[in-house]
Amino acid sequence: MFNGKNKADFLNKPKIVIESNHNGELPYEKSYCGVKDENLTVSVIKFSESGSGYVLRIVETDGKKGFTEIEFMNKK
Repeated sequence: MFNGKNKADFLNKPKIVIESNHNGELPYEKSYCGVKDENLTVSVIKFSESGSGYVLRIVETDGKKGFTEIEFMNKK
């Protein structure tokens, strides 16, 4: 059975897909959004209602206060 934290970890942690090497031009790994600290998880990325930007929902999972660095679409 999942308790609250385990269920949140299971649902919010990124799933990893391992693919064999191929001759394509794209890098082996690519991310469009990420946070520096492991206690933060990006749970939602969507267009804003006005259509002029994006909304990111970032969830803190360990009860810690602080600041972090976010990278989104190659900007920090």
